[in-house]
Amino acid sequence: MTTTICSLTHPVIFIFDHSSEEVEIPDYDESAGVSTTSSCISIGAIADVDGDITISLINEYPKTPSIEICDQVVATPNNTISVVTADDTKLLETNTNNKEARVRVLVNNRNHPDNITIVIT
Repeated sequence: MTTTICSLTHPVIFIFDHSSEEVEIPDYDESAGVSTTSSCISIGAIADVDGDITISLINEYPKTPSIEICDQVVATPNNTISVVTADDTKLLETNTNNKEARVRVLVNNRNHPDNITIVIT
């Protein structure tokens, strides 16, 4: 498991293969909290003025209670998946060992999460 604690100037993160040039960033829908394309997932979070956010990247579904807001297969043409800020700062990254990865996103609050767990399988 890899975890980072950070503050986000723009309260959205993206999950995609950062080394790929074939990424289609979804239009962010604030009312939904999550938006997807076949190559990227965007997730709303809290802004830096509201505090820090904890983001974890794991490969097994956790036993702790949380809200699953996304379960999607994402294209990973270069066998990596990254968690990236709206400013294109890479926060976390892992190898997928495949050209696509199942990504499940779990949060502690559907509308303004400050704890996001991303399960990659």
